[in-house]
Amino acid sequence: MGRSSAFLNGYTYNFVINGCTKGGLYGDGEQVHGKVLRSGFCSNVHVGTSLVDFYIKCGGDDFVVKAKPVFNEMTDKYVVSWNFLLLGCFRCGGLDYAQRLFDEGPERSVVSFTTMIAGCLQNGRCKEALAFFCEMR
Repeated sequence: MGRSSAFLNGYTYNFVINGCTKGGLYGDGEQVHGKVLRSGFCSNVHVGTSLVDFYIKCGGDDFVVKAKPVFNEMTDKYVVSWNFLLLGCFRCGGLDYAQRLFDEGPERSVVSFTTMIAGCLQNGRCKEALAFFCEMR
């Protein structure tokens, strides 16, 4: 990617980051993240969301160290960005932070509610899951 004379844009970075995520290529993904920062594409909502997804799926338990700052630095966030971070919070047991994110999110989708319901159920919070279900209807 660095040696080619091809024009890199948000679509290119998005596809490469998703490839690193699917392939579990943590080191390569971090290098692409560095290139994103150097090239100024960190404000692209799709690239930022792909990076959050990458760190959640490939970063292990310490995803928060990388995913949260990427999310916080995003100038534009859309519901998918919020949903990926919610998912990551539940994966590492950050239930209270997930609840705070859900409450602060500008909009909620069926996926947002489903993520909260599944996360609560997986962490033994059945009454809270039922409350989210009732709120969703």
